[in-house]
Amino acid sequence: MQQDPEPAGSPGPQQDPALPHSPSMPPPEALSEGHQSSHSDSPTEQATEEEFQFLRCQGCRAEAKCPKLLPCLHTLCSGCLEESGIQCPVCQAPWPSGAGAQALDNVFFESLQRRLSVYQQIAREQAFCTRCKELAHYWCFECEQLICAKCFEAHQWFLKHEARPLAELRSQSVREFLDGTRKSNNIFCSNPNHRSPMLTSIYCRGCSKPLCCSCALLDRDHGELKCDISMEIQQRQDELDTMTQDLQEQDRSFGAAQAQMRSAISQLGRVRADTEEFIRERVREVVAHVLEQERELLEGVGARYQRDYEEIAGQLGRLDAVLQRIRMGSVLVQRMKLYASDQEVLDMHDFLRKALHQLRQEEPQSLRATVHTDSFNEFRVRLQGLVSCITQGRDAALSRRASPEAASTPRDTCGPDPDSRELADNSSESSDLQLEGPSSLGVLDDGPSNSLVEDKPLVFFDLKIDNETQKISQLAAVNQESQFRALIQPEALNVYSKAVSLEVGLQHFLYFLASMHQPILACYKLWGPSLPSFFQALEEMNMLGKFQKSISGFLATLPLIRECVPGASSFKLKSLAKTYLARNMSERSALAAVLAMRDLCRLLEVSPGPQLAPHIHPFSSLQCFSSLQPLVRAAILPRAEARLLALHKVTFIELLTAHHHDPQGGLKRYNRFLSLQTPTSSQPALDLQSLGTYFEGLLGEPASAGAGGVAAPPAGHSLAERATQQT
Repeated sequence: MQQDPEPAGSPGPQQDPALPHSPSMPPPEALSEGHQSSHSDSPTEQATEEEFQFLRCQGCRAEAKCPKLLPCLHTLCSGCLEESGIQCPVCQAPWPSGAGAQALDNVFFESLQRRLSVYQQIAREQAFCTRCKELAHYWCFECEQLICAKCFEAHQWFLKHEARPLAELRSQSVREFLDGTRKSNNIFCSNPNHRSPMLTSIYCRGCSKPLCCSCALLDRDHGELKCDISMEIQQRQDELDTMTQDLQEQDRSFGAAQAQMRSAISQLGRVRADTEEFIRERVREVVAHVLEQERELLEGVGARYQRDYEEIAGQLGRLDAVLQRIRMGSVLVQRMKLYASDQEVLDMHDFLRKALHQLRQEEPQSLRATVHTDSFNEFRVRLQGLVSCITQGRDAALSRRASPEAASTPRDTCGPDPDSRELADNSSESSDLQLEGPSSLGVLDDGPSNSLVEDKPLVFFDLKIDNETQKISQLAAVNQESQFRALIQPEALNVYSKAVSLEVGLQHFLYFLASMHQPILACYKLWGPSLPSFFQALEEMNMLGKFQKSISGFLATLPLIRECVPGASSFKLKSLAKTYLARNMSERSALAAVLAMRDLCRLLEVSPGPQLAPHIHPFSSLQCFSSLQPLVRAAILPRAEARLLALHKVTFIELLTAHHHDPQGGLKRYNRFLSLQTPTSSQPALDLQSLGTYFEGLLGEPASAGAGGVAAPPAGHSLAERATQQT
């Protein structure tokens, strides 16, 4: 007696043993190779090929074998995935860390490739029976098999599946065929203990799995969480649709930021061209012996343009990558909506939702760039100083009236400032004023832009150094709301009951800075000996890098106060506090100093804004100044000259290396950095003989040693330590 057939895929004895036990759709690569060799594709086949180009690997554009979906929503073949390293080869998005950041098997692409391969075989009448390799006449939607007329009888006898003639399928379009194969997919119970797969229409949201009726009845913990599986699939598809709709606004924001970046690059190019033209016009008026200066100026403009261009281009590249990911996510969800099966939506939903959620966190506003056209004014200033000095000031006044940039340059381009002559006594106060005052090299200091200065809070900072131990004894800082103070105890002593070690004090100070968004540290004497000692302490505790990331720059408050009250009898902080705050400030208290600075700035209406930009210096300049302190302590390099070298980003190691490679003339080129301060002086700005002798003693090499036989200078860190010890 004939028995009723079991469901498809059941391994029961009723199934024809000659038939395969699982669907065996032909591999896509066999068809693609045959397709590539054909030279007579019909227009319909060409249109189909173009429509489904998205199935190719987005790295090598070849047929994607074992396609993998990355977190950036690009799909790669297995070969490109192995060569990708730590970032996507298409958009250069870095691989996220964590166990859940692995690539996902793109079951949607893989299934669609197989179904397309079958359709193309049917359309070209190249379909063969899966079992006996004879010419096929039927296609079973349940088994996903091609069947010849002979095998069709056995198939229908045992399985009674829906098998349609290939002649009928050839009259369908590719979308109709794919839609039919998509809807024929069935979802089985996820319980692995079933002897045969069980079809189901129940989904448990607590287990996140499809369950058959028996398993659903046995599961008593999630009774209220069970639902129809088609409802769950539709809800997930709707959620993905909603997320892609929300991304449309983000697409517009990134598009606007992209247009702004391109406009910024164009503006940067125009500024570059205008500056170069200005330089060429002025250089033609100068005699032949300054042609070398023209070459250096043009190279400087090119380097500045390249630096700004690379900065903006890097941000533009990230914008392009994020924008590409947004659009790729939208296209992928739309194509899944058209072609993905229910099982594929279930398998890929969580991965896609996480990737789309990460995209929604991107903010294009943080990537906006600003073209600092005034950064090219440095070259105008240097050129104007050169021309004025050669022509004896003949056309200096005319140039200032004609050019706003030249009119705003400092007066000490070719001679000392009149204020400098008034303060040229031997007192420490006038020395500090000259050192902290404005400089014609201030344009070299690439500090924060005006827009960034307005967004950063001010933190007034000071420290005290013990005269006997030469160690930091106090740290203090204050902003508009809160204050910080740390008493540093000497090593192995407990002088103060509330004192802490230097390491603990520095850690607490970094915590205080971390509570704000990269503040600007305001110091009264920015170019004094205090900050180098502070930098050295941070470096010894391995905290210098963390400190650098915690701040935006340094503000010199002494020149600011001097501009606001130019007629003050004394610019000592104690005198200013007594005169304008009616306060007797203790010079031994760092906290009293920062409170006086803050209150003076409040009284003089000094607040974050564009007016502070010329007085703000980056971390790198102060770090260079700190590295030059061994030369300052050895009385070889004055502090004023160390400051000018630091503004040009010249470090101790750079000077040492220049002398090491060319003991005779390696240090001479650094005189040009100081020429604007003393252009009429007949003596070199640097004491080259003393510097050379100092470096020779530090390196342990003879004075007449040439640069040709020297391989490389010793390590910079150890040399700096030796220089400090010798000093």
